[in-house]
Amino acid sequence: MSGDSLNMNGPYRLVKVGFISVISVLLFLGLFARLWYLQLYMGDEFRIMSEDNRIRFVKVSAPRGMFLDRHGRIIVDNRPSFNVKLLTEYVEDIEVALTEVSALTGVDKTKLKANLKREREKNPKFRPLTVVRDLSRDNVAPLVSRIHRYPATELEVLPIRNYVHGPLAPHLFGYLGEIDDDDLELDKYRGYKIGDIIGKSGIEEHWDKEIRGKDGGIQMEVDSKGRELKTLGRLDPSPGNNLVLTIDFELQEYARRLMKEKDHAGVVIAINPQNFEILAMVSAPDFDPSTFARGITAEQWNALIKHPRHPLENKGISGQYPPGSTYKLITATAGLGEGFIDVDKKLYCPGYYRFGGRAFACWKSGGHGRVKIHRAIVESCDVFFYQVGYGVGIEGLARYGGSYGFGKLTGIKLSNEKVGINPSHKWKKDYFNLPWYPGETISSSIGQGYTLVTPLQLLVAFAAIANGGTIYEPKIVNKILSPEGETIKEYKSIKKGEVLISPENIEILKSGLYGVVNESHGTGWRARLEGRDVCGKTGTAQVIAGRMSSKYLPYELRDHAWFACFAPLEKPEIAVVVLVEHGGFGGAAAAPIAGAVIKKYFELKDISKN
Repeated sequence: MSGDSLNMNGPYRLVKVGFISVISVLLFLGLFARLWYLQLYMGDEFRIMSEDNRIRFVKVSAPRGMFLDRHGRIIVDNRPSFNVKLLTEYVEDIEVALTEVSALTGVDKTKLKANLKREREKNPKFRPLTVVRDLSRDNVAPLVSRIHRYPATELEVLPIRNYVHGPLAPHLFGYLGEIDDDDLELDKYRGYKIGDIIGKSGIEEHWDKEIRGKDGGIQMEVDSKGRELKTLGRLDPSPGNNLVLTIDFELQEYARRLMKEKDHAGVVIAINPQNFEILAMVSAPDFDPSTFARGITAEQWNALIKHPRHPLENKGISGQYPPGSTYKLITATAGLGEGFIDVDKKLYCPGYYRFGGRAFACWKSGGHGRVKIHRAIVESCDVFFYQVGYGVGIEGLARYGGSYGFGKLTGIKLSNEKVGINPSHKWKKDYFNLPWYPGETISSSIGQGYTLVTPLQLLVAFAAIANGGTIYEPKIVNKILSPEGETIKEYKSIKKGEVLISPENIEILKSGLYGVVNESHGTGWRARLEGRDVCGKTGTAQVIAGRMSSKYLPYELRDHAWFACFAPLEKPEIAVVVLVEHGGFGGAAAAPIAGAVIKKYFELKDISKN
């Protein structure tokens, strides 16, 4: 071979090698691009096809345990709710799919879009999204007969709360909602998952673990379009345990109706003073908990939280109010306990009490004259208790008030209970960094000034007087029952303490409380019942200071009306507190309601005997 031939092959080889290299690079780039397309761009779709084509797990929710009243009557159970879900990963055109769902269910397409948007925001990817909740029964049958034509549409049947007697006690029962990220961070919700329904307040919240049950599920084989091929396995759900509550649903409904008919905002609570079982608990106005069970809308939620009378608040444990003249029970206890007064000592009331250049008025402008403790309680003489309160001092009032439970949680098993204020030198120094002034003791002695109580705290105090001085933890659940009706746990009454009062002084107070209702000048005569010996105390708590009649003020500035009582005088069976927000005089607005509740209690008791 000549030298010229060799020289010509060199460039040819270089071209050939370069061409092969370019081709190789292009092939590798094409392969890389294809892998990127398959793994990153199409990865989610292929994962669905590889996994969901094989198995889909459908959760079957467990029915929550039922609530029964103290006589074993069902007051909260469950009913089936029909929800429509979209498996959006199998939907090629969402607009078409929503049009089909609208035609199937009769739900407006605009609402479906809003529901879908909300579901997408709170749910992870590739989860079926609920676009219709609690479909009306009229639309269920047509949907069932045609839904097989739409494989990406799914009908879900869930058990949801059924309130047998309507919004009987929504603040006590509580409401349900979907668990959120903040809940999942709490220790008490360890093991819960996104999408779980939990109790958000009331009994539903506190006893959630006992009544929630265990969810089941179905494993199904599906094809790439989401169509069910066959069932691979099934785990049946286990219903939750049932709760036997302490309330009597008839007494509860009656008390609720009394407040509703008069359009009152406020509280009615009835308790057994011998063991502190709650017989009724009403906070008005109330709300319909079935709204939450069906899935509350943003508009409905905003209407509730912006309502001027706060229907979501359980005022019985979260509302804090000046106790007004009902506090005179504590002032009397302190005066008797410290020896400042006794059953026979008289104090003079000219219609005012002068201190530090100021005249503290009595409600009776002409005064009560010289009065003993019995008449002072019966006629609610302010000046008598000004003198007693000043005599024992704020530390004395705080010590005896604390023994009644003021300034402390009652321990009821409900969230958001408030402690109120049981003022003292230390409290004011800690809160305001200011000293306590003697004139402030005078206002405190009749339940004004800084003193605040919840209605339940005040009821606890009166129930303790009724039973001889013992304070228990208020109880709302008597038993936990298995789904088969066997007793799993029974709750006993828990003693919390004793009031700082002697048996002799209890009798002095009970005599005065009896006179408030049953004697001719008693301020609580509107609660009088023949043969029942109702004992109680009225209270009118000022919202703003002044002598102007409450009826001439705007609603939100009018006085609160109180009445706390028990019956009968000997071996009391029921104690009741009534608060009417901005209701004016306690004897006029609150006492008749309390008397009616006590009357109803004894009527129901007599019926149960027959």
